[in-house]
Amino acid sequence: MKNSVRKHKLKSAPIKLVICKIDCGDLLNFENKYLGDVQDEFRKNGFPHYLPHITNDLQINVQNGLQINQQETKQHHFIDIEQEHGIVIIGGQLFVYTRNYKNFDSYIEIVKVAYNIYQKITEQQFVKSISIRYIDNITIDAGETLDQYLKGSILSPNHDSENLKSLEARSQYAYQSEKGSILYLRPISGRNLRAVPEDLSAILEPMKALNTNNEMLDLFTPNPDVSALIDTDHAVIYKKLMDSKEVNVYETLRWLHVYSSNIFFESVTDYALEKWGK
Repeated sequence: MKNSVRKHKLKSAPIKLVICKIDCGDLLNFENKYLGDVQDEFRKNGFPHYLPHITNDLQINVQNGLQINQQETKQHHFIDIEQEHGIVIIGGQLFVYTRNYKNFDSYIEIVKVAYNIYQKITEQQFVKSISIRYIDNITIDAGETLDQYLKGSILSPNHDSENLKSLEARSQYAYQSEKGSILYLRPISGRNLRAVPEDLSAILEPMKALNTNNEMLDLFTPNPDVSALIDTDHAVIYKKLMDSKEVNVYETLRWLHVYSSNIFFESVTDYALEKWGK
């Protein structure tokens, strides 16, 4: 895989969501010690909406007999005026997402705002992992087929018969780069797909609740027609906690982006690129 991004400029790229995660390790008492100052700084920098959000996760332990425990996780969401970009803090984890991705340079500026404020106030000096994830939602027009858009190498075999009808196909491919990062490519195709995978729905719920004009319905409403998702998830996980002075977070996100972009372009056809306005 080439280590330079391809020179495609897509006028109508099918990107529905981009989210990055900067894991700074454990951070106790964020809510009591830092929340007020962080909220104030985000408000001054274009993120006036604050919404706390609680999720309940099930943990299964089988070491001493089957035990199922429910763990409550509190998320802190900060959303911009236009309700297009969001910042989420879960202890020592910082997430930055956008549902209006234009290009990497404009996106990384949002990340810089979020990370600089978070690091300045919490004084977190370490980095545990960095990742970026792209969700592309590929829809087709009447008379078209998905294999006009996606290369056969990532489309599943068609086993339709008199007794079987294909409903959905999911695959996962994992790659390791020479830098030690792991890139997952997850193509999903079928009917009644949502524009974002189920595991990302929870992190988008606060923005959806705030978005009273229903602009976000297309992210959550199943598409009855045939469509596909290309989910690229690229992460570098350090073997030990790294001093943040030794890790250039933004350049790391840039090369993670480059690999993700390249594998996306290797997954789609020339027809698709022309259709999206190469």
